[in-house]
Amino acid sequence: MKRPSNPPNRARRSMDKWIVELEQLTNQMIARLEIADFEELESFVVKREEIIDNMKQQGLSELERQNYGRRVSNLLLTDQLILSTMNNLKDEARQHLLKVQRGRTQKSAYEAEYVTTDSMFFDYKK
Repeated sequence: MKRPSNPPNRARRSMDKWIVELEQLTNQMIARLEIADFEELESFVVKREEIIDNMKQQGLSELERQNYGRRVSNLLLTDQLILSTMNNLKDEARQHLLKVQRGRTQKSAYEAEYVTTDSMFFDYKK
């Protein structure tokens, strides 16, 4: 005879699944951090947010939260490294935009038409 499943056990198994998935996702990003571009980091953040939202919906007891706390704390330690890389990419993009803006400003200064209102043109052809 089959026993009914215990909801706290199901929540625990589900939480284990989400934490393992988050750990794998984070470890993959850390391994690629040196070569990751903006799109990869953006995708990581979106997936991470989905996993965290699912984790929040598990409805764990205080004791269960404490049990998972160490693993989650270890994941949070990697946030500074990832955040630092994201800030570096943001700074690079800002520098590139400033360079482009300066180039446009210099180009427009050389291409400006000089309009003088005190000159006249006479057409003597008839």
